[in-house]
Amino acid sequence: MVMVPSKHNNISSGRILALTYAFPPFKVQMAPVIAKQMAAISQLGYSVDVLCADPMTFPIIGIDNSLDEYIKENFSNIYQLKSPYIINTVKNKLQKFSCYGDPMSKHQWPMFELLMAMDLHNYDAIVTFSPFHSINLVMVEVKKRKKDIFWVAHFGDPWASNPLELENMRKFWDKRHEIKMLHYIDCLVHNSKYSLELMLKNKPNNRVVPYTVFPHIFTKELYPKRPKATNLKTTIRYVGTFFGNRSPEPMFKAFLKLFERRKDLVDKVGIEFIGIIKDNTILKTPACLSLPKGMLSVIPSVSYIKSLELMYDSDILLLIEEDVRQNLFFPSKLADYIGANTPIVGVIPSGSSEEICKQLGAWHVKPSNIDAISEKLENAIDYCHSKNKQNWCNENYRNQFESHFVAQNYINFMENVKGLIG
Repeated sequence: MVMVPSKHNNISSGRILALTYAFPPFKVQMAPVIAKQMAAISQLGYSVDVLCADPMTFPIIGIDNSLDEYIKENFSNIYQLKSPYIINTVKNKLQKFSCYGDPMSKHQWPMFELLMAMDLHNYDAIVTFSPFHSINLVMVEVKKRKKDIFWVAHFGDPWASNPLELENMRKFWDKRHEIKMLHYIDCLVHNSKYSLELMLKNKPNNRVVPYTVFPHIFTKELYPKRPKATNLKTTIRYVGTFFGNRSPEPMFKAFLKLFERRKDLVDKVGIEFIGIIKDNTILKTPACLSLPKGMLSVIPSVSYIKSLELMYDSDILLLIEEDVRQNLFFPSKLADYIGANTPIVGVIPSGSSEEICKQLGAWHVKPSNIDAISEKLENAIDYCHSKNKQNWCNENYRNQFESHFVAQNYINFMENVKGLIG
């Protein structure tokens, strides 16, 4: 184990241990999400330590150092668990056989042993973060031995009943271990009410589990402090990964319809995709190839801080999700979009994102309705070109995603639950 030094000097009103496999500088989506949530709690007076995996043991994941100073300023101690890339132990072989291992599960038993060697009673709470769900199995084993430790289990995605999981054996094990976890947690936090409802269906009937929903957050200090850029064209950006059935094809078709009736916009719009496109065939469809030459640019993945800057300097941000009956997920990217205070067009199904866009006042439409997508894009572009325009969103609702607002509610929830259970 290595300890990363910190410049954090808050006078503490309590102590929290954040238990997570992924934390900056891991270049995965959940790393900055966890860092922002816990940093906001730290800024309100709690002393926050972090126990995570050493990113050097996962070279295939990649490194993003853009949050280094932010981490040093907001966390008391960061303990990075060093573990060899491959551990040939009986326990890890059993994990692989039993199908519940995730990419980080090789750290499960070394992390458990380290926790058992620590004085966990120094902490007011231990907060585990998924979706590397095997982190919860670490705390199950801890709670079997130290029942008075206060454990908050925080989920960004569903565990059992996740619609993206297709393997029957994995589904079986996910449900079994989710039920086991629900026997031991002290309280439950989800970022989406839909994923929370799925999990509560597995709750043991004889247990009362306090639970709540807190949204993903944005952190104002991480965006540029300067005025927004003035773009030569109306710059429309999508920041993120295209994979599976998440496709920009409906948007391509909608733009073609828009340009048929609004030829004045053909030379005034630029589209940028920033991130990974796992299936390049989406850029070779007739609709994509029919877009005006040079209109679409594809930019490789950037650092987290750079992505916030690109969101901030966009004229319009695109939120594109898979066309499903109901979306269970609240993407953390949407909170970052909201923080950029840039107009949003959501091509999204029913579910969490649609409800947020509706209350925010953003333009939103179902992925299957090409005509309506074309109309919403036109409305957003006309808004950007208009003079004396009003605020594009409901500012009071937008502020509910601000880091300190959510962090104070988080603290209140934890303290109230602790008071109830004594």
